[in-house]
Amino acid sequence: MNKIDLKNTTINGVHSYFLDYYKKVMIEGWVAGQEVRAVLQLCFEDLKIYHYDSSNAHVRIEFTETLCKQSKNRFYGKPLKLMKWEKALLEVIYSFKKPNGLRKYKQILLLIARKNGKTTLSAADCNTDLFIGSGGQDICCSSNDDAQADLVFQEIDSMREVIDPDGKHTRRNKKGLKNLGNRSRVFKISERQKNKEGRNITKAIIDEVHEMRDNTIFMSIWQSTSVVDDPIVFEITTEGTVDGGYLDKRLAYARKVLKKEIDDEDLLPWLYTQDSENEIWSNRDSWWKSNPSIGVIKQWDYLEKNVEKARTSREDRAFILCKDFNIKQNKAIAWLMHNEIENLETFDFEEFREGFYIGGIDLSETTDLTAASVLIQKGQKKYFAVMYFISESKANSENNTNLERKDYHSLAQKGLVRILPGNEVTYEAVTQWYWELYEKYRLKPFKFGYDQWNAKGLIKDLEYKFGQGVTEKIRMDFMAMSNPMRSLGADFKDHQVNYQNNELTKWNLKNVAVKTNNSGLIMPVKVQSSSNRIDGAVSMIIAYAVKSMYQADFETLMNKGGE
Repeated sequence: MNKIDLKNTTINGVHSYFLDYYKKVMIEGWVAGQEVRAVLQLCFEDLKIYHYDSSNAHVRIEFTETLCKQSKNRFYGKPLKLMKWEKALLEVIYSFKKPNGLRKYKQILLLIARKNGKTTLSAADCNTDLFIGSGGQDICCSSNDDAQADLVFQEIDSMREVIDPDGKHTRRNKKGLKNLGNRSRVFKISERQKNKEGRNITKAIIDEVHEMRDNTIFMSIWQSTSVVDDPIVFEITTEGTVDGGYLDKRLAYARKVLKKEIDDEDLLPWLYTQDSENEIWSNRDSWWKSNPSIGVIKQWDYLEKNVEKARTSREDRAFILCKDFNIKQNKAIAWLMHNEIENLETFDFEEFREGFYIGGIDLSETTDLTAASVLIQKGQKKYFAVMYFISESKANSENNTNLERKDYHSLAQKGLVRILPGNEVTYEAVTQWYWELYEKYRLKPFKFGYDQWNAKGLIKDLEYKFGQGVTEKIRMDFMAMSNPMRSLGADFKDHQVNYQNNELTKWNLKNVAVKTNNSGLIMPVKVQSSSNRIDGAVSMIIAYAVKSMYQADFETLMNKGGE
């Protein structure tokens, strides 16, 4: 079988990048997580079972380091110098051989924190196949959407252009990239693309697996490799926030392989993970476990700043733990702490007579709560009044619609909610409340922000009462809600928000959790039960969204006292 010389890091008389990395981690004490240590040990033990021929792997590594140039930021135009972990991974993939001469590993799962070079590494590997592969290969770049699939594809194309700037040997057209000599080609497919089946894929890079709800893409690609002798499906990803998605199931399976609970010779799980969340805060060196490229690709100061941000910002904490340390985040975290919400201050609209405000409206479905807010600013202080509207049928708990078990009749007597006849909340009732503020206090709207759901009648009614152009549509998505939610949260933390100590608003605020997407943007969701309501808080965030859009004009108006 294989002749292993661990002291001199050779296998069969040839220097081994895998053995070098194995020795650094397992013997010399390089920092690495338990899951990386586990896969290295599995591979070491496999040297007793499978033949190891690293000649092809070393040719590929030499081609990558000699001819593949980088295209991003400070690395632009520089040769790609692979790190020890990258060389070890590539060598393992291409060196273990079964008795029939085919490679052992056909499925590679690389879980690694962001900004550690996974896209560049996989692009270089595909570019190597395009130029010096066996020929006739169909190489696929894939992901959850076209834009993400395009990242690896564009990186391959950039490397291709450096090697063949005049296009003598390769071409790019609408279908992808093609080597005119060996007939290999590179193309893209995504989950949104039709006709994913019916191909003969030799190699596939599936990027950002964490976004996938199910195994549709993986299975479509894997089935397309069934007629190929030596295929590779390379899944590269960070951890994600999709609960019960494809990555959760894939990692659960991969970890059983690492623990030898499942025997799957096709799968190589290469997982850069922390051993605990605690070590992130207490041991800076532990960051190597999920960031093996730190100090070379990913910078220490970048990670240090993110860790400090995560210590103080709940909005950022989940995203940073997930993306920078591969700590799965599967629960929405509370937006505000109890002490940040508590505020006994109240105010009287008379203090702001003839002033201006921004309105925020969160419309409801038939059985839900509708909330309309008024935002007035004086200096740094923000004053909110929120009125709630509910149908009589819900207030009376008919058809079990009052799941939150609130005594809305008692709240109505306190002037916090208006109970409307029938089964639904009408937009006329919302407009009427704002009109009453004008009649009684001569308070005038600067703008009304509204969510776009079922809002046509409301817009028409508001503009009839208060003038054309007074309404502003605010999308209920991460892009529109993230900055306003952060800004309002910061003002709550600084105790700059007076919401009249409204008990219904306080309950709404306590029900708000933060949902974070893969770009670090946030939006409000319910903390737990669907019976909790957050409509009042959402109306306040909508008002802040309008304020951020017209910050200068609104503050000028406030400073002039509405003149």
